Amino acid sequence: MGFLACAVACSTSSGGADPGSASSGGSGSISAGGGAGVGGEADSVERCIDGGMPTGGETTDCPTLMPTGGTCCAKPGMACFYPGDETYRKLARCIDDPQYGPYWQATYALDRLECGLSGNIVKVIELGADALACSERETKPCDPQGLVTPQELLNDQFNKLVQKCGGLPNETSLEVRFTDGCATELRERGIDDDAARLSCIQQALDAVHFACADGLDCAAMEVSTLQ
Repeated sequence: MGFLACAVACSTSSGGADPGSASSGGSGSISAGGGAGVGGEADSVERCIDGGMPTGGETTDCPTLMPTGGTCCAKPGMACFYPGDETYRKLARCIDDPQYGPYWQATYALDRLECGLSGNIVKVIELGADALACSERETKPCDPQGLVTPQELLNDQFNKLVQKCGGLPNETSLEVRFTDGCATELRERGIDDDAARLSCIQQALDAVHFACADGLDCAAMEVSTLQ
């Protein structure tokens, strides 16, 4: 189904974590490679989260290449983007950690989600048949803040809409497909037999034009205890 949200993840391999990888969608941190120094003068020197020592020569600008997650950085708060593919960009953030010195966090920014639910077990609901024309619907504004992308905000707006209808049971996935910012199709995979819940979601989607979906195709959410 693709990845659903922008995970906060560190990578100890050069080039950062791929969005679909376990290191990118996991707990959001890597194991410390050494923590504080052992004995003597080293005890007073903060190590970076990978166990390395600051050199004092760390750049205050974005490195030319994606830095390795967990290595030392010099300017907390700095964010640097690097090429990914048509769906995401790699993102390195300089994190000021109270336990370690500033370090690079390797993650990604989700730019476009590709819908992928299919098969006999997927329920398909066509949307918009009894709704107002897309141009006549109430518009949900799109104003992503900070490093949040329009796709990530759209996913969040869809999630909140579903939560207002009661949320989803475990082991259930939902995708909604858009044309010109309005929902055209809802796909569900899972064990949800609550017709009232799906009707609520359908009516809510039929009422809104999502400004964040202009130029995008899909939003999705998943509830699972198996991940």
